[in-house]
Amino acid sequence: MQYDGHDSHAHDGCEIAPQQINCTKHGPHDFAIVCMHICRAIRGGSSVGFFWSTDTDGPRPDAWCRSCELWNRQHPGAPLKEWMQVANFQLLCVHCWDEAKTILYDRFHETAEPPAD
Repeated sequence: MQYDGHDSHAHDGCEIAPQQINCTKHGPHDFAIVCMHICRAIRGGSSVGFFWSTDTDGPRPDAWCRSCELWNRQHPGAPLKEWMQVANFQLLCVHCWDEAKTILYDRFHETAEPPAD
């Protein structure tokens, strides 16, 4: 899960954002954006939760953990820049994003017991 270091490519005087990162596990793939806590949880196995935006134009929606979600709810008027600093968003390849969702969201919801009536 490592970015290859290229921030942009010049093309006819225009700056074009890269479309892929070079993941150390999966190789070159499209990227997704997640908070640093999700990145750590993938490696460490902590149950940090997994939330994502429904508004996306990328291959996967941006995702963040439970603590970032709580911070966002507790600071509804905070500038986006402040939340981005709290979350410290990182790039993951789309396959790592899928794995994170499986580990931190899908498995949790599969094992969660239904509420008692």
